[in-house]
Amino acid sequence: MEIAERDGFCCQICRDPVDMKLVWPKLWAPTIDHVVPVVAGGDDTLANVQLAHFVCNSRKGARLELAS
Repeated sequence: MEIAERDGFCCQICRDPVDMKLVWPKLWAPTIDHVVPVVAGGDDTLANVQLAHFVCNSRKGARLELAS
């Protein structure tokens, strides 16, 4: 919840609001995204995680950012 509050309850990938009541496997459910993916050397610090919709996070995968 700390991360969601910090990020204004908005997905940091698409910038749309996140409904915190939704749960996986709903596409728009909240997830925690690693800005720098763990496989690329990222860690679990607050500075490296952000709120994201499940679908946005899934599309991004292990990339640093979503491809246009």
